[in-house]
Amino acid sequence: MWPTGFTSRTLEDATYTRCVMTGSRTAEQALLTADTLLERYARRIGDSHEDETLAA
Repeated sequence: MWPTGFTSRTLEDATYTRCVMTGSRTAEQALLTADTLLERYARRIGDSHEDETLAA
């Protein structure tokens, strides 16, 4: 599937939002930060999915 103007804007919006939510400057940094936050949350609720990441 080739990117369209719509999908490009959607990806850009999602990337921007994740960066803002995690206080990150790059998409890669935002994904790593989100993975870290998810790991902490999973440990707190007793559910461990350490081998699953968003940055796979």
